Amino acid sequence: MTALLNQNTVQHVTDLNPEIINSLLSEQGCKITHAGGDLYHYRKSYSDGEMLFIVNSSLSEVSTGKVSLKGASLIELDALEGNMYTYPSEKEEKGLLSFEFKLEPSGSLLLFSSKKTNQNYPLRESGQQTNQVKAETETKVSRLKDNVFIVDFCDLVINNKSESNLHVSKATDIVFKTNGFENGNPWNSSVQYKKNTVERDTFSGGGFEVTYRFKVTGNLDKDIKLVVERPNLFSVSVNGKKASAIPGEWWLDKSFGVYSVGEFLKTGDNSVELSIPAMSIFAEIEPIYLLGDFTVVPEKVGWSIDAAKKELTLGNWKEQDQPFYSWDVKYSKTYSIDDTARKYAIKLGKWNGTVCEVYINNKKAGIIGFDPYTLDVSPWLEKGKNQIDVCVIGSLRNLLGPHYNNPSQGLAGPFNWRNINAPIPPEAYKMIDYGLFEDFELVY
Repeated sequence: MTALLNQNTVQHVTDLNPEIINSLLSEQGCKITHAGGDLYHYRKSYSDGEMLFIVNSSLSEVSTGKVSLKGASLIELDALEGNMYTYPSEKEEKGLLSFEFKLEPSGSLLLFSSKKTNQNYPLRESGQQTNQVKAETETKVSRLKDNVFIVDFCDLVINNKSESNLHVSKATDIVFKTNGFENGNPWNSSVQYKKNTVERDTFSGGGFEVTYRFKVTGNLDKDIKLVVERPNLFSVSVNGKKASAIPGEWWLDKSFGVYSVGEFLKTGDNSVELSIPAMSIFAEIEPIYLLGDFTVVPEKVGWSIDAAKKELTLGNWKEQDQPFYSWDVKYSKTYSIDDTARKYAIKLGKWNGTVCEVYINNKKAGIIGFDPYTLDVSPWLEKGKNQIDVCVIGSLRNLLGPHYNNPSQGLAGPFNWRNINAPIPPEAYKMIDYGLFEDFELVY
């Protein structure tokens, strides 16, 4: 060891201060400094240059910074459009290029630092189109799919014992524990090795009954649908009347059966009853869902259904009685275009969703999902009247949860559905605010 430490390739320092770390331990061919966000990067060397992928993993903070990288020219690779652009950079000493970046939350940048100069790729257009085209109509807002209502508390009867107002996860644990599973639901508390869980599906008894309760205000349409998981296992009744799954119809997943129940529902208190004569290893008690053209209104705890229709506007879907809605909401306006030679773009202001789809005269023009939240729509516009639809798409996060016990955003597991002891007020639900909060613009 002494001989090794005395070699001339070993440098001895007395203190690992920032200057020493930067000079001896940092990669000299690539230096990255940044402020804000949660920045990660990946590099890969090729014979003709080097690839650099930068990602801001923060869900809430912008990340800005500067990079020094070996190379003669810098190219941005747009993986969404399939285009390549010259990325602005400055030459430094020792064959380095320096450039700045700004990444929105969850944003990324893919670059190639080439050993060659004069690649002749265009600069990305700045998109500073500031002239606004005035719309001929007011913005019309419409939900493109049925609204949804979720019931995730229930009453349970098993072995002639009853318990009331249980979260479905707790009810499931009780059912499995009663049938010999010490730790409760095996699908949440264990890992199946080969078939050691499904091979325990040998029950001859141990069946149970579950009742879900909810309130309806007003007279609902007759086309209301009920969704129950694993319809092949359970007998289903609505307010005491037997319901049958619609053959071949499913929702979200093929194991989610759909029932037509509008004729069974009533104003006031309603119930959905599930029963199974003998336990099954697949008989988890899960939430039920109601689908239709209704509103979901907040109560002191939980929610109820209101038959009243509501005209949607700009703003948060949750605040417009669509708290669990997870799909498209369309925002539409009509414009008159005289000069099709101009370059036009759709520009979004404040909005939140997984992505926006843009349609011009019922033809899809593209998507908007990343800063600067614009889309070139010039090729799609026609002289005269044009209908422009911006569809904001949510996610299943607000529908499927987790909702309880203030879960961290961006992380979910079986642990999020444990220790849920009672219904909570609507304002305590952990949800994401989806919607178009500021109207879109057509600019040139």
